Amino acid sequence: MSGELIKVGNWLTATTMEQAIKVAEMLAKSTLVPKAYHGQPANVLVAMAYGESFGMQPLQAMQSVAVVNGMPGLYGDGLLAVCRSCSDWEWMQEAIDGETAICTAKRRNEPEVTATFSVADAKRAQLWGKAGPWTQYPMRMLAMRARAFALRNLFADVLRGMGSAEELQDIPTEMPAVQVEPARIDNAEQPQQTKAAAILTKARAKRQPKPAAIPEVIEQPPQDAAELRITVGKRSLG
Repeated sequence: MSGELIKVGNWLTATTMEQAIKVAEMLAKSTLVPKAYHGQPANVLVAMAYGESFGMQPLQAMQSVAVVNGMPGLYGDGLLAVCRSCSDWEWMQEAIDGETAICTAKRRNEPEVTATFSVADAKRAQLWGKAGPWTQYPMRMLAMRARAFALRNLFADVLRGMGSAEELQDIPTEMPAVQVEPARIDNAEQPQQTKAAAILTKARAKRQPKPAAIPEVIEQPPQDAAELRITVGKRSLG
């Protein structure tokens, strides 16, 4: 029975890894799941695993968990659902004040936490006017950012470090290439460097020991043979 799928309530679930793989493969072939999971059974399996840690059934996990740039995240509504399921949850209020989204949440035995995200914040993060949801639903995106900040600060232990999918989607996947040019020497610096090199060479020459003096050998002109005989004769007579 270990290789069979079992039905619990209205959802298909699994109790072994083999069953989970079969469920993931089946869901990845369906056109009724989010497009990002089509033909991606491995991502379906990851979403199921994260969803299970939050008490979600497989299909619920696929609607709430998004794999963005290799990182899992919860959509704003899924983030709220997980936090509301916590026994310490009390309430949350959201509002839009001009160009600023405000979210205030309360947890039992904890002070209220308020987070804001404004148009100025979005412009500073280069999000305002960005193609996609930031152009189609700008105020909704502001509200999702404020909500994510408030809930992550207040329910960090419940979310286990899971961020919002909206934030992950706005993280750039590629960093601009940086070209490193070799250092160049200005013409104005060349005379100074040449002068410094000459001084260094002169200093090194002073430090080198002078070679020992070689005694000068003075060559005597050869004596005449007759003079040599007379000298020898005189020495012998003396």
